[in-house]
Amino acid sequence: RIYLFLDRFTGRFTDCFISVGEDLKERYLERGIGDPSKYRVIHSGMDLNAFYKAGDLPKEAIIEKRRELGVANDELVIGKVASLEPRKGHKYAILAAKELIQRHENIKFLFIGDGWYRTKLEEMVRRNGLENTIIFTGYREDIAEVIATFDIVILTSLWEGLPQVLVQTAAVGKPIVTFAVEGAKEVVKKGVNGFIVPLKDVDALVERVEYLASDPGRAQAMGREGRKIIGDQWMVETMQEETRQLYEELLEGKS
Repeated sequence: RIYLFLDRFTGRFTDCFISVGEDLKERYLERGIGDPSKYRVIHSGMDLNAFYKAGDLPKEAIIEKRRELGVANDELVIGKVASLEPRKGHKYAILAAKELIQRHENIKFLFIGDGWYRTKLEEMVRRNGLENTIIFTGYREDIAEVIATFDIVILTSLWEGLPQVLVQTAAVGKPIVTFAVEGAKEVVKKGVNGFIVPLKDVDALVERVEYLASDPGRAQAMGREGRKIIGDQWMVETMQEETRQLYEELLEGKS
C-alpha cells in the first residue's frame, strides 16, 4: 500500500512512464498510476545476435550439443529456461511431463538454470518417477545454442514483466507454449509461432505441446514465424534510439 501510494503520488508530476510492455502498462493504469497519455512502451533491449546465429546452426552442431546435454537426436526435447524458484512454475512443467511421457516414450525435458529451489524440484521429479525424463542442466552460458536443441519451448512462470526468454526463443526460431503471463501476447501469436494457455492449466499446456509434437514439420514452420514477429523491436539499438527520441521530445516540450 505504501509503494502504491508513492507511485500514485509521484505519478502526478512524472513527465513520462517508460513501460517494457503493454501488459505492464495496463497493470499500472488499472492501479491508478498516471494516465495513458504519460506512458510510452519501449521494449527491453537485448543482444539477440547469438540467438539469431544459433537459429542457423547446422544439424551436425545441434546433434553434438544434444549429445553434450545427454539427449539423443531422435528424442523430442521440451525445453524450459528459468531460474529454479517457485514463481517460475517448474512444478507445472513436471506435471505436464508426467502426462506427456505416457504418450511419447522418446521425450526429454530440459530445465536450464539453477537456484535455491532445485532440491525440492528434484524431489518432485523423483516422486513422480521422472528421473530419466527430466534433465537439470544447471547454469549455462551457452543458452542460445541450448535453445537451438529444443523442439518446443515452454514457459510456466506465474508472473513476469516481459519474459526475455520468449524473445530469445523466437529469435532462435522455436515454437512456444507459454502461460498467459505479462508480455506473452507481445511475442507469441496464437497458431502462428506458438500458443498461450491459462496460468496453471496443465491440461491446456499438455494439449498444445501435444499438438506441436504431433507434426514436427508444422512446429518447425511455426518456430520460423517467430523470427518475423519480433523483428528488431527488442534489439538494444532500437531501445536506445527510441529512448533518445523520447528524451528529446520531453526536453523540447519543456523549452
